[in-house]
Amino acid sequence: EEIKDKVRIGTSMNNIGSVYKSNPATVDKALEYFLKALPIFEGVQYDAGIGTASGNIGEIYFDRKQYDKALPYLVTSLKMYAGTIDATFPLTKLAQIYADREDFQTAYYYHEQAIDIADKLDAKLELTQSLLGLAATQRKEGKTKDAIATYKRAEAIGKSVKAMTEIKEVYENL
Repeated sequence: EEIKDKVRIGTSMNNIGSVYKSNPATVDKALEYFLKALPIFEGVQYDAGIGTASGNIGEIYFDRKQYDKALPYLVTSLKMYAGTIDATFPLTKLAQIYADREDFQTAYYYHEQAIDIADKLDAKLELTQSLLGLAATQRKEGKTKDAIATYKRAEAIGKSVKAMTEIKEVYENL
């Protein structure tokens, strides 16, 4: 703040929010800090910061099932990260929102984009996470055989990068 480094101020606010977000009891405080970081990043047109803060805000609203609030933040995050590996996160969250709304065509559209990006960039962790989202949508739609196949694909890729959290999710769902 003394040297008026807006990028570092926004980054610090976002990082403080991330610490608060790691504890379910302090998620409201996390949201407060993410909401402070976002306009700072917007003020200096720092796309990576806008993408990160927007994604964090969108995720909190998503977790609360406040989809109408989550959508614009996730769309902003996606816009800032278009075509990069970081786009897989908002794409998967957007797909999950549409799946919960039973708009499966739109859900699959977003899942396909996330999987394509992760596949092209050989990002195995992100591919595993994207496949988990796709399998959840398939399961929700009643496509059990497709979901099982997708979970098994996620398992194989997740094992190759030792993605233990994701592998646990695969087994819980299988």
